[in-house]
Amino acid sequence: MNKILIILTVYLLKDAVFSEIPCLTWEMTSEKLDIICRLDNVDLPVSIYDNFGNEQGKCVFKDFSALCSSLNKVADITASYSKGEFKLSFVNVTKSLIKGEWSCIQGTRIFKTAVSPSAGIISSTEVVLTGNISNDRISIKTVNMSCFSCREPHGNHVEFLMNHHSVDNVIYDRVTEKCLHKDGECRADQCACSNSGNWFTYTFDITNITAETKFSCGMRFVDKLISTRFLKFSTVIYDGKEFQSNGSETIITKAPVIIPENETDVSPNTPVKETANITKTGLKWSFIAMAAVLPVLLIMVICYCMKRKRKESVFRNCIPETVELNQPLLIDNKEPKENKQSVGKLVLLIATIAKKVIKRIVTCTLLTDDQTFTSYLNNENNKHTLFHAWHYKKKCCQCKPDDNGQKESLLTKQQFQIMYNNSGSVPQNHVHDINSKIHCLFNIAVNENVSLDVLDVSVANCLIVCGCTPEIKQEMSDTKSILDSMKIIKDKRNEIFNTADVNNLSDNEFMDKWQKIRSSVVDLASVVDTDFCNEIKGEIDDLQHENLKDATACSEKLADLAMQSNQDKSLKINQLYEEKFRSKLTEASKITGSHRYKETNIFTKMDQLLISIVKYPDVKMEDYPDRTTLDVLLQVQAPSDWDEDEIMEIIRQKIDQINSGGNIKIKETTLENFMLIVEIKIATLTKEEVLKNEIEDIFRIIFLQCDIDITQPNTLEVSIHTHNPSLDEKPSDFELAFIRSFVVQKGKDAFFTSCAVWSDDHYILIDRNNTLLITYNHRTGDVQSVNLRNEPFSMAIIDNNNVAISFPERQEIDIYSVSTSNKFAFREFIKVDGKCFTLTKKEDETLLVYIEEKGIHSFNMSKKEFKSLDIKIPSFVQHSDEICANKNRLYHTSRSTSSVFCYDMNGSMLWNFEGVLKRPTALTCDKFGNVYVTDYTSHHLYFISADGLSHKTLLSRDDKLKYPTFVYYCMKRKCLLIVNRDNGYAACYSVNYKQ
Repeated sequence: MNKILIILTVYLLKDAVFSEIPCLTWEMTSEKLDIICRLDNVDLPVSIYDNFGNEQGKCVFKDFSALCSSLNKVADITASYSKGEFKLSFVNVTKSLIKGEWSCIQGTRIFKTAVSPSAGIISSTEVVLTGNISNDRISIKTVNMSCFSCREPHGNHVEFLMNHHSVDNVIYDRVTEKCLHKDGECRADQCACSNSGNWFTYTFDITNITAETKFSCGMRFVDKLISTRFLKFSTVIYDGKEFQSNGSETIITKAPVIIPENETDVSPNTPVKETANITKTGLKWSFIAMAAVLPVLLIMVICYCMKRKRKESVFRNCIPETVELNQPLLIDNKEPKENKQSVGKLVLLIATIAKKVIKRIVTCTLLTDDQTFTSYLNNENNKHTLFHAWHYKKKCCQCKPDDNGQKESLLTKQQFQIMYNNSGSVPQNHVHDINSKIHCLFNIAVNENVSLDVLDVSVANCLIVCGCTPEIKQEMSDTKSILDSMKIIKDKRNEIFNTADVNNLSDNEFMDKWQKIRSSVVDLASVVDTDFCNEIKGEIDDLQHENLKDATACSEKLADLAMQSNQDKSLKINQLYEEKFRSKLTEASKITGSHRYKETNIFTKMDQLLISIVKYPDVKMEDYPDRTTLDVLLQVQAPSDWDEDEIMEIIRQKIDQINSGGNIKIKETTLENFMLIVEIKIATLTKEEVLKNEIEDIFRIIFLQCDIDITQPNTLEVSIHTHNPSLDEKPSDFELAFIRSFVVQKGKDAFFTSCAVWSDDHYILIDRNNTLLITYNHRTGDVQSVNLRNEPFSMAIIDNNNVAISFPERQEIDIYSVSTSNKFAFREFIKVDGKCFTLTKKEDETLLVYIEEKGIHSFNMSKKEFKSLDIKIPSFVQHSDEICANKNRLYHTSRSTSSVFCYDMNGSMLWNFEGVLKRPTALTCDKFGNVYVTDYTSHHLYFISADGLSHKTLLSRDDKLKYPTFVYYCMKRKCLLIVNRDNGYAACYSVNYKQ
């Protein structure tokens, strides 16, 4: 603390010069806190201090490489030379202990930020706009504006305005690393972005700039911790000579959720004008708000008055939550007293007596003597089963390959949330395929207030269906069971709210329902024991003869039963739609199931949303002489932050409006995934440009109906295909077809250790001895290379634009960007705690790497986190053995045992292949799990089946293999690339599967 005060004193004595770049900020989620220091000079050492004045981490760059250390080993510290950024990351933090002022110190410079989890990032977020007039071309002035925020804006997007009118939007596209605006890519004289995505410039060409001309920039921010969204605007005003700051403005677009911390912080929930000049702006927004709200209020008053005049029943087939569920349903003095008594008694019979019996049934059928209901729900198997009682088709991280799941949904989302919420925590050693379509069960936690008292008959029925129901006791008749009795109670409860007027039950209707519910409740009680059954019979008889003095007391219970009935109705609707969807899906499969597919990328852009068509049937008009349309399955991979359940619900409700035009018509929907059965014209499927336009048209309507924000950069992947299982079956055989060979020799004593197919024309190779990363263009024969900073070991293709390379001696993984012009550019490095050798990429955003003496680790590229995999590989030779991954399988070569091993991601060995191999050097696998392995000593390429039981020789020395060191399978192009160790010879083969 004393050190900070001394440095601060020296700093305050100097002239403070504002800089747009040096600053400190923070980001926080429920799992992690990031302290981010951005600097304009990264050559000097940097230290980050916590809110108690303790140094937590320090970094310094040396030869473009960061040397960082976490002082107390409780945080990870990373650095990016290109961004000038240092980041200190903590996981599982205690919110009340991190609140306060954090510091970043570099020499005599100190940058601070106030961390407050309860208030969120709003108050510590600033947007700064500066400007200058660079030249005067006769009558046109060029005004250069620079907009900066220490915090990255959502979508790396900024809006520039003049006199409060929007002029242009500038976006940094992280995928292409380009700066974009409304007319496409920015020219140098138009606009520019930093590669950190939080600094933007824009040039205004103005014929007449006068005093009082205002320029503004606005950025959108998202606080994931307190679930709020807000806009920050910064404004400068031209006074005839220079630009003066006119303050900033904050507009809350989504109100925050307050997080209690026993703090005095108040989280802002209204727009704040952060300068003294608030009167004009406040009045402007007040008039706008009044103009917008008054017509709405007028309409609401008219509707309310009209509604008062109607004589509608209290309950209809669908009960509006805001009206019927809040009305005192049993106090209408116009209704006969006897009717109120009947309804009240039915309500109490179900809500009190039947519920009491159901609690005992659940206890005696599901819970052991020493088990509570909470511990039952916490059981991993029970949680897994109940999750799939809600999402019966979606996969979770605990699903096994042979899990078939439920045949239909047994719970709605609201019913599932009676027992569980999403506040669970994921253990550090838990690793699974991170995919927007795969759910992690560790995110699900049991509600703190859950008990048998909160269960209704529908949820209890699901528990017993999913649990282990014991044999029914002899007191039950042969034609009844526990589930039969509970079904009757549930059905009668639902019938009450399907009655034309719940308060006007006739005597016959009342007695019919009473007797059937009574009989079922007694049957259930008899399962427990005779004494309990007699007790329940007495309570039912007392209720039947009781004179309910205050029927109003039943209103709350009646509303609860009405809500439960509505949930059952929603579940039935969901089941009906799922049944129709499966039927239509089967029909579509029969029509188009024999098609082969085109796997390509057809891009269309809608505002800032990129729609990519990645797969569609290869259809020909002559195949269907009597048809003009086909029913096909549209599968959509939406961004992970989209609520697919809500989107699909809206699509289902508004299907008529969506189908009002265009050549694609939605036939059926499912609520389980973003999938649609659509009718599409055959002529549309035969032409890429037409297909692109039609996909754009239908999704434009869908986004409009669902009110989806497409102003933020995102990518939507669309596949058009059938759900024919035969398409995913393992092929009966395959053959290799030679495509081409080439020779790359870039240095003396070359040693090629990695290769990959990067595009249709380009191949990438690593020459370890000469520390080169090389691309070869087979069309032009051009060879381009870049000198690496140290001796590389292994390489993994991340995506179309980036490649990862491991450097054991530097203990880091470097990320390089590569373009179709064969240009390489160093982007960032990932610090590894140990020497890192073989490297591979899974299907998701995860790298796997072998670290010396520490085994295999996964690295999450989005979260920047390493996790150890619990896979114990015996005798792993780090300089020779290789790994590859596919789905939930890990394969590796073993030089010491001359074999290949296959594990699942939980560490269980599935098979071990040995016998013909002498010195396996590298391996790769296809989408079916088949393995292709090079043998260094015999100069062979072998095929091993996915079950490890069969093999065959694919290539030998006759095919010019000589000390093959690497083989790579390209999933997208279905081809193999193999490279020799030192003569630069490489060959590419197509893998042709046979069904």
